[in-house]
Amino acid sequence: MITEPGQPAFPAPPAPPAPPRRRHRALVSIGVRVQEMERSRTETFCCGAGGGRMWLEETIGQRINQNRIEEAARTIGEQGTVATSCPFCLTMIKDGISETGRGERMQAMDIAELVALGLPQRT
Repeated sequence: MITEPGQPAFPAPPAPPAPPRRRHRALVSIGVRVQEMERSRTETFCCGAGGGRMWLEETIGQRINQNRIEEAARTIGEQGTVATSCPFCLTMIKDGISETGRGERMQAMDIAELVALGLPQRT
């Protein structure tokens, strides 16, 4: 392949189409009211675990997970459940809820847990 100067030899492939929002539909189907945070989908913001930040003690500014919890609290009105499908996010969100003193009003759950709660009980 011949490229122009300054151009990559192997251009990046186009981004795949966004997957269907199956998790969103699953939650709605069991009666869960889903509300996306301001920074979501293509404009999302990390929970703080990415890049090993889960194990760092940040001393400058606000911890990323606490920043994310501030946004979640604004989104759900300071009380309710923050759902995630990532085990790292689940840990960071739980920690952020605790660190910001919201443990009595907010909780974090895996999306699979919420779906399981909505399934009919077997007898």
